[in-house]
Order: sequence, then structure tokens, then C-alpha cells
Amino acid sequence: MNNKNYFDYQEDVNKKLLEEFNDQLHWFIGLTANTRMSEIDFKATDRKNRLTHIELKQRKGNVEQYIKYGDILIEPSKISALTKIMESGYTNDEQRLYINFVDDGYIIFNINNIGEMKFYPNHKQRNYGKGKTEHEDRFGLKIEDAIIYKYFNDKLERVYLE
Repeated sequence: MNNKNYFDYQEDVNKKLLEEFNDQLHWFIGLTANTRMSEIDFKATDRKNRLTHIELKQRKGNVEQYIKYGDILIEPSKISALTKIMESGYTNDEQRLYINFVDDGYIIFNINNIGEMKFYPNHKQRNYGKGKTEHEDRFGLKIEDAIIYKYFNDKLERVYLE
């Protein structure tokens, strides 16, 4: 699969996963995909009638693995794009979500409520779209700041960290 096909495929998979999440939990009244390759993937209206900007990421592994890692990584460009939204969005009570799909659930960050981030300079990671390992800067969001849902018998249930 070439780079373009990989990224298009991932956007389609992420859209389907977001719709499945919403079908089960009804977080959003409406979901609208932004144009392909936008910095932020979706806009939605939440149950409180607020505009919500959503960035999506599919990850390999399960909820317990990510709890052990302690941080979920996000690209600096995504933080920058979400920050620009809030230049006007704060006064309009807009929300910013970073939703991570893992093998057995969802790890969600409301960027409006993040306490702090850790900086990982030159983080080594696999870029599946390019088919190679790269070193790039990343920020780590603390798992304690996440809203976590896990599948139990095909039903999503909220998981609380101790």
C-alpha cells in the first residue's frame, strides 16, 4: 500500500471507529469530517450543544498497556492546530478532543482540561504510512487526564484509574 492509500485508509478506519463509539455512547449530536489531510479530523456538536473539534488516532495495543506506559503521545503540530482553535474558541466554549482508538477501547483527552504535558524530543517511532522508523518530537499526555472506555462483552464501559 503506498503512502497516499495508507493515509486515506486510516482516515476511513478512524471515521468508522468514531461512528461506532458515538453509536454506542451518543456523545455527539452530529459528526462532520474535515477535508482529507486536515490537521484536525472532525467537527461535532456535543450533547451540551458546543462545537467540538476532534483529532483521531488509531493505536496498536490495549488499554492496560497504555495505562502502564503512562503517557499517550501527540504530535506538536496537532497541539499547535488545537491551540489555534482556542484563540477564538475559548470564549465560545468550544471543546477539543484527542480520541485514541486502541484494540479494546478508547482513550480520550479533553485538551481543554489537560494539566500538563511532557516533552519527548527526537522520539523514536514507527511511521507506518512511510514504512520506516523516524525520530520526531512528541508531547506526552498523562493517562491520568484521560477518559477511558473499554469493551466488556461488546459493550463500552468507562474505566476509572485508581
